[in-house]
Formats: sequence, structure tokens, C-alpha cells
Amino acid sequence: MDWRSDDPYFLLLVALERKEDGTQDHLILDVGETGWATTYADWLRRPAEWYLCEKDPPQRAVVGQMVYAGEQPYYVKRNIGQMELGTGRYRQVEVFGIGKKVPAAYGPGRTKRSKVLVSPERTDRVWVLPHGLVCGGEDVEKMALAVVSTMEWQAPPELPPGVEQLPDGTLVQMPETIIEGSAVDVEVGDQPDHRERDAEDRPAGPGDDGSVPGESVGLRGPRGDHPRKRRRDARLQLGTGEDQ
Repeated sequence: MDWRSDDPYFLLLVALERKEDGTQDHLILDVGETGWATTYADWLRRPAEWYLCEKDPPQRAVVGQMVYAGEQPYYVKRNIGQMELGTGRYRQVEVFGIGKKVPAAYGPGRTKRSKVLVSPERTDRVWVLPHGLVCGGEDVEKMALAVVSTMEWQAPPELPPGVEQLPDGTLVQMPETIIEGSAVDVEVGDQPDHRERDAEDRPAGPGDDGSVPGESVGLRGPRGDHPRKRRRDARLQLGTGEDQ
């Protein structure tokens, strides 16, 4: 059959009244056909079995209802909206349903002209949600979003270094960032000299190279010219030592 829309369902109506040969009239109704409610208005007033069936093979019936005389059946498609699935993708959520408006029922009262309300007027609804979930009543919107969130939501994937994901889900390789003046390019002369500060922090006593705490290594003279030797020579010249 050449369907008029992309909706996944069609209606199958089967008359409750049987013919003399025992067969029943039926109608395959494409809900994508423009003006179908007017074209098949007689079927909407006719007691019948209503089935909402899948278009894809094997075209099984998903939900159904019995429509009796005086009841007003209907088919409805509702667009719930878009839902983000956690990976930058969006899902259009739609639900499809059938129902009927049932008039109030009255029974005989105490007098001939009086009537007693047996059952008030009501509207029956049954919905088919994504993933084939069937829902009744007024919880259709919450249930539709819940089943999509539960069944289709995915955590964002772990991306390799240097790769980012755009809002539309496209993966992009980001260019490498080059920082000029890195530690490799800095000359030794540009580094601060911490030797004197480090010497103050060291405990008292000669260092590994024979230097005295508090004196920078850079103050040492030629080989053999140690600061202690220079002080001793100064005392000898001033006559403070024993040797002349």
C-alpha cells in the first residue's frame, strides 16, 4: 500500500455488525490522508473494532478498542518535543493514540420521568510511545520522555587528547598550541642566582667544596688562596701572631 505519510501506524476498522454470510466489513485507513475524518465519517459513527497497527511487516496490531453506538472514537498524534540524548544528538518525541468519548449513562428513577445517573461522561485514551510502550490516561508526556531518556540516553564519549565534539556531534581535531619562550629556549644567564640565599639556609660548617657558610663560592680566589689563610696572613702582618 502507498502510504501518504511517514507516521509508523495506520488504522484498521472492523464493523461489529456481521453480514448474512458471516463476514464483516473492514477499512484500512491511512491517517496521513488529508480529510480522512470527513471522507469516512460514516465509519466514525459505526460500531466497530478499532486497531492501531504498525505499517512495517508483520503489521501487527499494537492497541485496540471497542466502539459502540453513541460513542465518538478518534485517532490522535501528539508531538511532545525534542529531547537531548547526552551526546549532542536530539530526538523528536512523538506519541500516537486512539480513544473514544463515552456519553453519560442513565437508569430509571423512582418515577417514570425521572432518571438516575449510572455512569458520568468520560473519555478513554490509550497511547503508543517510543519503543512500543503502551500508556493510558494522562501520563503520556512524562512517560514518553522517561522511556526515551532511559532507553536512548548515552554518556558523552571519552575523546582522545586534542579532539573536541561540536554541538551537532561532529568530532574536530584541534590545532596544537605552541608556547614561545619555553624552558628549553631560556638561556642560563636569564635564570636568577640563588646560590647566596641557599648558602644562608645551609647549616654551619664547611660545604662540600670547602667553602664557609655565609660566603659565596664566587668569593674564592685563586687555587690555594683560602679566606682563612688570608685572615691568618693579615694577623701576622699586624703582629698579632706568634710568627714574624
